[in-house]
Amino acid sequence: MAINETIFPKLCMLYERNMYSKGIWFGENPLDYFIPLAMFQIILFFILSRTLYFLLRPLKQPKVVCNVLTGLLLGPSVLGRYTTLMDKLYPAKEMLAVNTLCLFSNISFIFLITVKTDAGMIFRTARDDWSLGLLSMLVPLGISYTLFNLLRDFLPGFQGGIAAFTVCGIMSTSFLSDIAYGMDELKLLTSELGQLAMSSAVINDLFGWAILTMLIMSNQTKSLSIKAMLSFAAFPIFALYAVRPTISWIIRTTPEGKQVDQLYVVATLLGAFAMGAISDALGLSFLPGIIAMGLIVPNGPPLGAAIVEKSELIINEFFMPFFYLRLGRLANVVEIRDWKEFNALLLIIITGFLAKLLSVCLHSCFCKMRVRYVLLLSTMLNVKGVLKFIYFIRFLTKRRIDEQSFVLLILSNLTITAIAMPLIEYFYKPHLRLETSLSAKLSTMSLQSTPSFGELRILPCIHNEDDVHGIITLLEASNPTPVSTICAYVVHLVELVGRATPLLAPYKKVGRSSTGRIMRAFTNYSAASEQSVTVQPYTSIAPYKTMYENVCRLAQVKHVPLIIVPFHKSQVGEINAQFRCFNVQTQAYAPCTVGILVQRGLSCVTCAQFSCNIAVLFVGGPDDREALALAARMSGHPRVQITVMRIIVRENVHQSELEQQLDDKLLTEFKAKTENYDFVQCLEVQVNNSIEILSWIRSLENKYDLVMVGKRQGSNLELEGDMATWTEHPELGVIGDMVASEDFRRGTVSVLVLQHCMVGEASKNRSSSQCRRYSIGSFSALLK
Repeated sequence: MAINETIFPKLCMLYERNMYSKGIWFGENPLDYFIPLAMFQIILFFILSRTLYFLLRPLKQPKVVCNVLTGLLLGPSVLGRYTTLMDKLYPAKEMLAVNTLCLFSNISFIFLITVKTDAGMIFRTARDDWSLGLLSMLVPLGISYTLFNLLRDFLPGFQGGIAAFTVCGIMSTSFLSDIAYGMDELKLLTSELGQLAMSSAVINDLFGWAILTMLIMSNQTKSLSIKAMLSFAAFPIFALYAVRPTISWIIRTTPEGKQVDQLYVVATLLGAFAMGAISDALGLSFLPGIIAMGLIVPNGPPLGAAIVEKSELIINEFFMPFFYLRLGRLANVVEIRDWKEFNALLLIIITGFLAKLLSVCLHSCFCKMRVRYVLLLSTMLNVKGVLKFIYFIRFLTKRRIDEQSFVLLILSNLTITAIAMPLIEYFYKPHLRLETSLSAKLSTMSLQSTPSFGELRILPCIHNEDDVHGIITLLEASNPTPVSTICAYVVHLVELVGRATPLLAPYKKVGRSSTGRIMRAFTNYSAASEQSVTVQPYTSIAPYKTMYENVCRLAQVKHVPLIIVPFHKSQVGEINAQFRCFNVQTQAYAPCTVGILVQRGLSCVTCAQFSCNIAVLFVGGPDDREALALAARMSGHPRVQITVMRIIVRENVHQSELEQQLDDKLLTEFKAKTENYDFVQCLEVQVNNSIEILSWIRSLENKYDLVMVGKRQGSNLELEGDMATWTEHPELGVIGDMVASEDFRRGTVSVLVLQHCMVGEASKNRSSSQCRRYSIGSFSALLK
């Protein structure tokens, strides 16, 4: 196979004298020297890639597509066609250093993605995901390799035998890192199809690393290959029994909640390069060592998250540009001359894409997936990324393929990703799955329709340990008894850091971590309540921008009528924008009632010493009725005092007759239930307008521990509509925002703002009312 010597130049020079420029004042061009040239290349790449990303973002193009296009623009295919510019941008004498930086960026990038990979996910993967992973890998591989052998005479640029099998294998593999990056850009990490695609990609990764091993062994002679195989077998043993204990010791010596010492982070990074050097010295190339080290380091905090946080930015923004520059330098469209080979390889690539679709169709025959989601899932599995381009460069440098085949592989994978991402963005709307339309299910997803006697299911969300006391107090105030029990699905929300994939799973570990302390507090409360409260602990690890999907889906699967989320503003005035975004999205898409708890001093010391004084502000509407329904549940508690204040507004003439009847009926039922309770009282306050409402609320005495109020979205009160633009926290509603403000009783009163589920008339403007159902099984099986 002929190799282009402009791509692989042979030079003999004294390199160190050509790295630094004396400056323009000495008549020298700084771009003739490596250091200024490298800086110029990074700056130029950054400007062009960000410009392309800005221009193509309306078309939903990911960053990897823009980065590869930038490399092609700066390569011989476009700007490099001008000889003078090509010689300045890619001088042959500097390519050795550029290629070295490219190799360093590849090593660092692969180490990061393996650190983010959850090795335990392989064993947690459901049976359906295993079958999908195997089918989506083996079916395209079998069809592509068979077609390759049939068209072998038209593909002179490919080596036969094991080399052809490895190339077809990589073309058929859906890598977890590539799909995870694509799903993250589309905000689909926590969606059902996104999680299913990533679960099957884990199985694909196993085959990808096996194919890599075959490629390494194929580079050896027969006698050396046996030695390399023995070395490959001994290398994991060394990693598990020598390196892994050291990593575990670093994690154990790091105090809970503290950052890993910078020395340990640097040592781990150096250890990755040392492992790569050892595996390369054994004839295994550097990749097995880097992969082994990355999988040994546990993903997430403390060590995995620290490594990702401290190194990801500089690797992606300052070192990976050299990879894309080299990619563009090697991919010269002018090299496409043999159109028979071009058409044959293009046929194999298209067939592989269709084979991936066929594999998902075969899987759907067993799990009864709808045709729409079969097409979407197969499109997700065809998303390409950096790791696949790294393999293609390796095939070219190892002379498994020629330049024309390399160019076509790059362009075809780039085109597939550029088409797949907008299609997924346009046709897949995961929040539609969170909409509930069947009236039978809708009746179980609100507090009003939940019987006063019987089990009450609540889903409390916990950001940190400060939220625990307020949630436990609210659970105790909800009057758990052996007859009217409470089942709390406690979810600890953890931001996705240092991991490639999100996670929602029951929490079973017993440790000294923050999650362990939170769950221990709820477990102790459950034991003290004499099993009137049962706790089902969960951990949700996901980006905050999509974490609401996990919570809403869990509430839908468990038929929970009430989700409680903490307010995003702490008692010391700190505002967390991510928490606020989570609360707003949960309100918008939850299939049940959502309560936002503004915690200000609620604390349940013991069940025996518990007491709470609660006020309910009732103006009318579905949200206020949810607050009254919860108060009805609380009214049976002997140490809870409840004051229901019905505010009658004379200007509220626009309220529908049906809403008025519902309000009156619920109030009548509440009064009938609590007429013999000395610690429950109902008041009626008549005001002329909304201004008098606010004045009356400000005059309330400072004797309440908790104030419950409905958000009252879509209120007909004139003043509430006028004040909506002045409300600091719209998710609390006008009245809720005023009661929760620091000006009301100096910010000493806790507030619970309830919003009735938006399924129905309130949600018709943002989604279809029909529930789109399909059977995947993996997520539901996880929650059982």
